[in-house]
Amino acid sequence: MTLTLQEIAKLSEGELNGDPAQVITGAASLDEAIEGEIAFFNNPKYMPRLRKTRASAVFVPSDFSEKTPAAQIRVSDPSKAFEQVVLILAPKPIAFAPGIHPTAVVDPNAKIG
Repeated sequence: MTLTLQEIAKLSEGELNGDPAQVITGAASLDEAIEGEIAFFNNPKYMPRLRKTRASAVFVPSDFSEKTPAAQIRVSDPSKAFEQVVLILAPKPIAFAPGIHPTAVVDPNAKIG
């Protein structure tokens, strides 16, 4: 799944400072994020990481005023907003039907247990 920054800002009730058409395809930490992903920042001790992030966008506190390399979405609770987006962007698990495939075989010498 993908979302634009405009959709993410609306979903999180945040104020966007960046390109509303920017597409976000995933979410990661400030350190691990790459272009096309979103991260969050809510603690001043991580300012060096924020300045170096490769994320395309970052959730920041509502009162945050510093410039960053990434687009910003100002929200009241960056970690909560991040969690909401992760739940939407995360790939859905593949559901396999229970049972034994009709062509499955077990070696006669196999020991189970």
